[in-house]
Amino acid sequence: MLLAHLTHSDKPFMGSIASPAAAEAVIDLTAAAIGRPALPGECNLVHLIKATPPLTYWPNPLKCLRAIALKGEASMVSSYMMMGATAPVTVAGALIQGYAEVLAGLALAQLWRPGAPVVMGFLAYPFDMRRMQPNFGDPASQLVQFYAAELGRRLGVPARGDGAVTSAKVDDAQSGAEGGRMLSAALSSGAHFILHAAGWLEQGRTVSREKFRRDAAALAGLRRGRTVEPPAPLERGIETELRDRIELA
Repeated sequence: MLLAHLTHSDKPFMGSIASPAAAEAVIDLTAAAIGRPALPGECNLVHLIKATPPLTYWPNPLKCLRAIALKGEASMVSSYMMMGATAPVTVAGALIQGYAEVLAGLALAQLWRPGAPVVMGFLAYPFDMRRMQPNFGDPASQLVQFYAAELGRRLGVPARGDGAVTSAKVDDAQSGAEGGRMLSAALSSGAHFILHAAGWLEQGRTVSREKFRRDAAALAGLRRGRTVEPPAPLERGIETELRDRIELA
């Protein structure tokens, strides 16, 4: 995969988390290929380190997190929650659980190497008990996106967002509506790093070439257009503000 990235593409790519040894090898080979090792305060790669809700980390992600931090590279510490299955069914409950899970990973990275680059991300989707699948594009997920980005600003770390994700099986009106709402929420929330921005279908189990082209064209248009400015920090305490907004929603 690394060889394909380096030889056939000029796009950014993410590091490996298959194992600590694989993570270190990809970091070293990437630095050699571009002729620039990671410098203090900078990084060449970002790695997706996931918690396993509820309130659990598997050994391999933590070992990879340690290896990546010691190398001075970046980790995106994320929690992917299914509301009603692996997390509370409410927006407030999911925010509380995800915040606890992500904070643990961020703290460990700083213990292993103070100042290690990190990105905070947690996302939550309502779980459909009839289909036994998450509902991508649900409005509750958009609320989680807004509040998660605000929590990231409170910590002073970059925040993750999700792009045009959808539960649709084909590139149809459902796909466009759900994906558009989620991408809009990520941009409006001020997310710094957006994953799954193009091509996603059927809860992420398939990739559509047609949707990928359409999403890529839309993203290019957004890039040429006006830059979306992150919202200003909340004036009141975040706990009070979030509680009031959640109750209103």
